[in-house]
Amino acid sequence: MKTGIKKVMVIITMVVMVAGVFSGCGQKSVMKNENNVYINTKYADEGMVNINGEKHNYDEDDGIFVENAGISIEFKTDHIKSLLKSQSLSIAVLGGIGGVNYGYSFAYSTKEANELMESYQDTTDQGKIDEISKKLNKCQFSYAQVIRIPNDPDDREAKFMKEAMEAEFKNIEKLGELNQDTYYFAYNTDYSELKLADNEKADIKKLIDEIELFKSGICLYPAAEKDKEVSENKVKSIGEFNAKTLNGDTVTEESFKDYNLTMINVWATYCGPCKEEMKDLAALYESLPEGVNMTSICTDAADESKLAQEIMDANNAKFKVIIPDEKLTESLLKYVTGVPTTFFVDKSGNVVGEPFMGSGSKEDYMKEIESRLKMAGSEVGKAE
Repeated sequence: MKTGIKKVMVIITMVVMVAGVFSGCGQKSVMKNENNVYINTKYADEGMVNINGEKHNYDEDDGIFVENAGISIEFKTDHIKSLLKSQSLSIAVLGGIGGVNYGYSFAYSTKEANELMESYQDTTDQGKIDEISKKLNKCQFSYAQVIRIPNDPDDREAKFMKEAMEAEFKNIEKLGELNQDTYYFAYNTDYSELKLADNEKADIKKLIDEIELFKSGICLYPAAEKDKEVSENKVKSIGEFNAKTLNGDTVTEESFKDYNLTMINVWATYCGPCKEEMKDLAALYESLPEGVNMTSICTDAADESKLAQEIMDANNAKFKVIIPDEKLTESLLKYVTGVPTTFFVDKSGNVVGEPFMGSGSKEDYMKEIESRLKMAGSEVGKAE
């Protein structure tokens, strides 16, 4: 992936085509839909066009280009390039399970927001975490998002991506459809409730004034087949492993056999949403249905075991925290592109249903448990 001047942060993703071919500038593989959006029907290393029909600029210093994403963006203004270089504007890659790239989200962070993020990652105190979260909402601006969402109604990951977009952005435009995917452009224009210095207000106002120019740099094309293959190659079974917990106990795949269902929460010590949901997870663990167990995997526990234990203690969380070994990393964690992500497995370690992406409440997870028990052929409160 070519990122040029950008700081890219991975966090834990056309209306019906009109028959006809755009033939200008020698193009043979571009379609124009009823919204007057141009979409490339295949990826090419040169000669593609942006959604307004203009020739796409492939200069790696002026955009973000990823072949398998189905979306590239050419940055057309010096203002955006300057904000990216100063890291006031950041890019989040909208990744899914298995390394699928669904698109990109852009956010403006104030000086105060950057300072808060540093303290956010260092604290284990839930009260401080909640306080920092509220303050962050006042000094971060969700600017824009360009995303490709699969049309499959049974795709839980796609549903999560769409719901997250709708919750974060007030203005959403459907650019078009291609190969069972729908492409969207979403953005915000209201920053009246944010706590901003005068220069920060000026930065955001200029970003909003340039929103159409930003949009004109979007280039759409089919996600590469290898990306489709990755999305289908999701984790199916945990397999064998032999790892340690934070307190030094050994844990293997045999720990699943005594339960109809085991919930596995994957988190990290640097992840704010992971820490925010820890209190709910602690309460959930104490009220699990019969035949259900819960454990967690802390992805950075090998290096941050002390901090991980502090987070657990601060929330009175009693469930096991696994320090992943090489086998767990290969069978499970390599499919995780954002935390928190939660998996559910049966007695044999087979994954039940789709993973739950993002943080949740005690009630959210209880609903997921009830649903997965039914999938696994069990009933809530009844162990085999």
